[in-house]
Amino acid sequence: MSSLAFLVTELQSLASETRRKHPEVREAAEKSLALLKSSPEHASANLAADGPYVEDLLRPIFMGCATKNVKVISIALGALQRLITLRAVSINAVPAAIQTMNDCMSQGVDIQLKILQTLLSLITNLPAIHGRLLADALLLCFKLHESRTTVVSSTAAATLRQLVMFVVDKVVEEDRHPPPTTELEPTTLPDGTTQELGPAAHDAFAIFEDLCLLGNGEHPHFLQLEHLHKTFALELIESVLTNYHELFHKHPELLLLLRHHLCPLLLKALSERAVFPLTLRGTRVVFILLKQFAPELPTEAEVFLTLLVKFIGGDSDMPDARPGWMRVLALEIMRGLCGDAEFMRGVWTRYDAAADMGVGAARVFTPLVAALQRLISSRPALLGVSAEMLGAADGHMHALPLPRDGVAGLVATAASATVSNVVGMIGTDAGLSVQAAAMKVQCIDQLDKADAPPIPDAYPCLLGIQCLVALADGLAAYVLPLYNALSRASSPNTLPSALDPDTLPASEPAAPGLRAARGMLAAGWPALLAGLAQLLSANLAPPLFGDVLGALAGLARAAGALALATPRDALLAALARAALPPRVVAAREDDPAALTSTLGPRNLACLRALVGAAGALAGALGAGWFAVLEALQNAEYVLAARAPPGTPVTPMRPQHHHPHHPPLQQQHPLLADAEPEAVLAAVQRLFDASKALDDAAFRDFVQALCRLSADMVGMQSGFGASGSGSSGLDVGEDDGAPPVSPSESVASLGTPRSEKFGRRRVSGIHIPRTLRSGDFGIARLGGVALLNIQRLVFRPPDVAWDATTAHLLGVLQHPGAPPALRAQAARTLDDILGAVPRALAGAPPETQAPVQERVLNALAAQISLDGGGGATELRRMGLEALHTLLEGAGHTLLVGWGALFDVLGGVCAPRGVVERGYAPLIKAAFQCMTLACDALPRLDPPALRRCIVALGRFGAQADTNIALTAAESLFWGVSDAVQAKRREAALEREYSALWMDLLLELLGLCGDARPEVRAGAIQTLFRTLQLYGATLSLETWDECVWRVALPLLDALAPRALEASAPATSSSPDAAPPPDGAWADSLVVALQSLGAVLAEFLVPKIMRLPTFAAAWDALLAHVRAAFGRGLGAPALRCLERALRAAEAAAGEAELRDGLVHVWTRAWDMCDEVGAVVVARERVAPFSQESLVALVDVVKCARAISRALDGKEWPLERVARLMAILKGVLMYPYSPDYRPDIDALSPVQAIVMGAVEGIELAETGVAAHALRDLAEYATLAFIASFDVPSLPTRTSVLSVSVSTSSVPAPPQKRITYIALSKMCMPRLAELFLRFRERDEMLVDATLEAVLAAYAVPIKLKYDCPPASKFGKDKPLWKTATECFLRVVREVGPRVDALGSKLPDARVESIWRQVIDVYRGGILADCSAADNLTFSEQEEEENFDLSLITSLEVDVVPCLGDIRVPDYLITQLAKVLQQGSQLREFEPGDDYPYTPITPLLRPHERSLSWDNKEDPQDDVGSTALSTAVSRERFSYWCFDLLFLICSNASKDHETSRRRVAALSLPALIGRCRTTLAGYVADERLRGNLPFPRVREEELLYVLHKLQELHLWSGSLWAALSETPSKYATEQPAIDAALPPSELVADAVKRSPRAHVFHFYSVLCEIASVPRKAPSAWVMSDRLLASTARDTVATRPGSRIAAGGLSPNRLVALDARTLARECLKEVGHELGVPR
Repeated sequence: MSSLAFLVTELQSLASETRRKHPEVREAAEKSLALLKSSPEHASANLAADGPYVEDLLRPIFMGCATKNVKVISIALGALQRLITLRAVSINAVPAAIQTMNDCMSQGVDIQLKILQTLLSLITNLPAIHGRLLADALLLCFKLHESRTTVVSSTAAATLRQLVMFVVDKVVEEDRHPPPTTELEPTTLPDGTTQELGPAAHDAFAIFEDLCLLGNGEHPHFLQLEHLHKTFALELIESVLTNYHELFHKHPELLLLLRHHLCPLLLKALSERAVFPLTLRGTRVVFILLKQFAPELPTEAEVFLTLLVKFIGGDSDMPDARPGWMRVLALEIMRGLCGDAEFMRGVWTRYDAAADMGVGAARVFTPLVAALQRLISSRPALLGVSAEMLGAADGHMHALPLPRDGVAGLVATAASATVSNVVGMIGTDAGLSVQAAAMKVQCIDQLDKADAPPIPDAYPCLLGIQCLVALADGLAAYVLPLYNALSRASSPNTLPSALDPDTLPASEPAAPGLRAARGMLAAGWPALLAGLAQLLSANLAPPLFGDVLGALAGLARAAGALALATPRDALLAALARAALPPRVVAAREDDPAALTSTLGPRNLACLRALVGAAGALAGALGAGWFAVLEALQNAEYVLAARAPPGTPVTPMRPQHHHPHHPPLQQQHPLLADAEPEAVLAAVQRLFDASKALDDAAFRDFVQALCRLSADMVGMQSGFGASGSGSSGLDVGEDDGAPPVSPSESVASLGTPRSEKFGRRRVSGIHIPRTLRSGDFGIARLGGVALLNIQRLVFRPPDVAWDATTAHLLGVLQHPGAPPALRAQAARTLDDILGAVPRALAGAPPETQAPVQERVLNALAAQISLDGGGGATELRRMGLEALHTLLEGAGHTLLVGWGALFDVLGGVCAPRGVVERGYAPLIKAAFQCMTLACDALPRLDPPALRRCIVALGRFGAQADTNIALTAAESLFWGVSDAVQAKRREAALEREYSALWMDLLLELLGLCGDARPEVRAGAIQTLFRTLQLYGATLSLETWDECVWRVALPLLDALAPRALEASAPATSSSPDAAPPPDGAWADSLVVALQSLGAVLAEFLVPKIMRLPTFAAAWDALLAHVRAAFGRGLGAPALRCLERALRAAEAAAGEAELRDGLVHVWTRAWDMCDEVGAVVVARERVAPFSQESLVALVDVVKCARAISRALDGKEWPLERVARLMAILKGVLMYPYSPDYRPDIDALSPVQAIVMGAVEGIELAETGVAAHALRDLAEYATLAFIASFDVPSLPTRTSVLSVSVSTSSVPAPPQKRITYIALSKMCMPRLAELFLRFRERDEMLVDATLEAVLAAYAVPIKLKYDCPPASKFGKDKPLWKTATECFLRVVREVGPRVDALGSKLPDARVESIWRQVIDVYRGGILADCSAADNLTFSEQEEEENFDLSLITSLEVDVVPCLGDIRVPDYLITQLAKVLQQGSQLREFEPGDDYPYTPITPLLRPHERSLSWDNKEDPQDDVGSTALSTAVSRERFSYWCFDLLFLICSNASKDHETSRRRVAALSLPALIGRCRTTLAGYVADERLRGNLPFPRVREEELLYVLHKLQELHLWSGSLWAALSETPSKYATEQPAIDAALPPSELVADAVKRSPRAHVFHFYSVLCEIASVPRKAPSAWVMSDRLLASTARDTVATRPGSRIAAGGLSPNRLVALDARTLARECLKEVGHELGVPR
């Protein structure tokens, strides 16, 4: 129902209720009802517009309220509320309404509640109520609020809150839409000034001012109230400030109210006698003022904050004692403020920072932190002490001395004092927790309480903890993200260093906040540390402990990030103490097997927090690393040594739980993974992070590690001197000591223990009773060094190298250090030095040299240790490291060789001295010496001299093997090095003589009977020549050639070739292979000689006066080896020599020698090639030999072309091509490779040689094309099976010749890959050189076309194109290449014109037509086995032949030089290709491409069309349709097309082709039409096969559409069609009429229709149903190819069809009649 309907209902009720006692009210109500019922729509409009009937409607309501009848008043107020909802009460009627409600206030609770509802509706629905009207309305609410009825009072309070909020909300709306200036009201502000305010702003100002005045007991200005409860006034003020604090910031007048009225009110409320409801509400308002208005009210905020701090601290200067709940309220408020980091920074900036600058403000932050710390430390019994944190695994705790020294000790005093005095408070229960200590509803929210609730004893302490944690978390949460962001911007690739906010630029927006945070930390860290450190050891619940731990770790990070070294170190030290209680460390030292004290989950959590803080501050720790590393060392020691090997490390778990709390509690994130393995993994990640440190930070890190290691080694040095080791000397050093240099660290190892370690460390480390097996510092130093090996290598040594190596060398050289530690230091040093070469790989020499020198110096220091026993083992370790270094990176060493040889020589024992255990050391040193001798060529003379000295010492050793190796092998190498490095010319003869003696000795070893000796000697000899030949003079080289190289071949060749003579049998099979051992030696000699020739032929050997004779001698050896089965290595040797000679083509003085080189090499190749071509019965040539032969030819050609700059003459090129052809087709090789999918090596090298022939010279290209054409046909005409070679069998084996072992598969040379390569290459070369006349003149084109004709004719009989792949069939490749070539034939023939003889023209076109004939008439029966889609695809591919014939051949074939028979032959090929039925053996039409094209009974075309009598004989026999109907129709289409005048280009040529082709078309059509007529007579109603019907329809349709050239049929009927194809003689008018008409008809474009007139009449008059069909216009029988690749631009055959997308009905009788109509039309008969 609508509000109007409700109003009608209310008025009816009012009239009904007053009909007896109050008739005047009833009459007024009925009148109002009559007005409403007469026109509801009109009444609604009047009510909404404050019309004239409003007064009549209000009258019964006011009269009803005046009756004093409660029921009537209730109904009247309900009606009034309906009118207000309808906005039917005008502003003028509001005073009366308010007065009426005021008069009814005494009528009872229901009426009072109704009045409150009506007032709320009135003010909210009439926004125009302002000023006095608003005050009167609010006054009613305030009066009802004073009611003693609870429901009325509470409802009035809620109504007042809503109304006050509504009034203030109207100010927000008024700010959005300012009122006109005429509505502004002048308002006097609290400071005496006047300001004009809008109506809503004035109302809000007045109401808020009166609330403050009433709360302070003063008389209001706006509200006519005498009294208002202060608590309610504060509640309303709190509601306004909470919801509209932004509005106060925008209105200065409202801020003045806060300063002048509200703040004094609150200060008075907090200063007077404490009343819980009033103080509670005042405290809440103070919290809002501090949170939202502290910057605008700095003085007032200072007062409130100071007061709150005093409440928290319980200061004695307070005027009177305050109840405990006031401290709780202050703590709850402060907890909220401490959680606002921005607010706390503002407090610091406005007060503490100002006080530091002497502005005069009081400090707030520092006293607050101190008060919180005092609060926590004031109740130690509530906190207790956690036994778990102190390592009391058994639940008991003994008094522990807690020594302190340094700054960290002073700061930690407050934290540890409680622990040392309250041993009895240690417990293992759940401890202080939020659940147990907190109130269910915090005190500040208990607004319904008149008295303070009971406060738990631990609640204030809990609040203090939460305040401290919030302060610490706020600082960390603000500082760390900014630190990370700013540091990442300045150093994105390294861990950031400390950030000093004072150094930030003024433009940095975060600088003020960071300076404030730094000041807060600097001032408050002692109290924060004392409180949080004490809490760490307190008995707190896990969640609370996790919060405290996170706060302390965050503070440490923030302090380190802001470059506060002292606070950072102190905070980290507190974490370390909490993580590693001294009792646990001391217990491990006393008894490593004891399990009474161990690390609990909280200790591990503290350790993880320490590791996390250190990792976050890794770049900023500096000297603070020492304390962190010391703690990590102790942690690893405790965790690793807590149980025997193999026992899992399990931390201590608390066994007792608080009875009031469940044992399972949700774990804090910091305690979630408190497992030893996870902690150790975090420690490892910390060390891994050292890779991201910058150099300065890394230097501090390494120095701290070295210092820690030095301290620990020093503690254990001289252990035996102290007797039992049970003395009470403790190890200690000030944690705050400055970092020491590497030299100081090493020197400290020798300091007496009693002087250096006089005090115990804070961490609790004692002098161990049992020596540790390894040192933490050394182990970690090695890991860090390996991880940062790049830094050690490429940064200055002072960054890390000096400190690392000096410390490790100091440890292993320290005689008092335990052997295990010395060995550990040696292993670590060796690992670091071994990693340096890998890091140096690729570095420039100037970088490598100093690093290598440092590495060798360190190794030398280790190897040169004095003393025996343990020193020997350390020296051996050094030698092993040196061996590894030389083995892996000896080739990269640039410096330090002299010192290295001295050290190795120093290892050798003096002559005659044999020390026990010294032999392994000498053996290791000699292994290093052997590796060092590999670098002799790179050594300078001083180093060589020292090497010789060292070798002399090794040669004097007792070990025979070492002595012999040093004397023979290594001295030989040194002599080679000295020989290669001679510089003085005066000593040249002496060195040359020594050189030749050395080579001659090696030559003698080359003839040794042992193959391995021969091979080693040959290799050594030639390697020596190759390595040092550059320093030999020409005289020496001449001796080397004639006294060493050639004699070596002379000595080896006879023995190697003795057994390789050809067999005496007549078979061409290979002779037995040569003797393996001697042949292998000859092969090694040839290979090595080739390497020498490749390097020194040009610079040395070719400059000898006897070079020509030496070259001829070498060629003689190569020729002999080629004929005896060793051609491959011999030719490869020659090839390397020729390749070397090619590089000297630019040297003029060597030109004659180079000419001799290539000409003699070519002569030798010509001789060998003649043997290959002749296929003489000698030892068969392997494929490898043939490949090498072609390579030699190519090298000789390269030298020739480099010298002459041109190609060989045609005669020599022809000889070369003949040799290449012979090599390619050589049939007797024993090692053929498959050549189906890829070329065999011989084929590949031959094709490469052919490709390398320059084709620019006249005749060369044509010759190459003819040879390639022959290569292309080898796959079809020259493939062969490789004969198997018989093996030598003994007499015994002959008797078992019939073996069951299967024979290996027969190899076959297919040339398929060669054909696949040659066919496209033929097309490319022809197209490239098509402009040359020789391509057509000398029959090259015919050769190319003939090569393509073979696979095209074979088609499906071609061999497979691939064995493993899916290559395109060979005939398709041939077809595609042929079509590319034939496209250029016509234009080139026309372009040459008379230059091309007629015979050549005839030959070219004959070959072209022959290829088309082979493609069109090829046997495709194999395609019947394919799928339909594959058959269709094959047909589409063959369409390319038809389209090419149409586009490329037909337009050019009419050239007058083309004989008539060729054109006629083409027409007959198309005629035969268009056959749609296969003929029986007795039929006349053959179907193969090589049988005659014409039928035996072929008749010539005649006009009289006298049929052979036998043609009239029909048949009912069924014929077989061809499988490729579409292709037949395409041939038929082309036959029709070449006879028509459809194409107008090349008209003369096309006319001739049409005239010569027309007889074939007429004959083809006559066969179809006459055959149908004859067969139809016999078949009667027997239907024809589909093929016959479609063929008939197709022929009739084509005849109807065919338009001949004018006179074509006349010319075709003449004896010389070519003569009259273009122009016919004039019609002879003297002819008889019938002949005259016939002569004229023959000249008509429709002459063919006349020719078939009789047959058409027969078909048109067939009495039975004629063949018919529905076909699509674009698919008329001869459907087009779907494969767009087959189409060609300009091809009508490929386009095909009639008009597009039209269904056509074809009927033979109708088509025949249409043809007859064309006859009549030609005769002039009208249609």
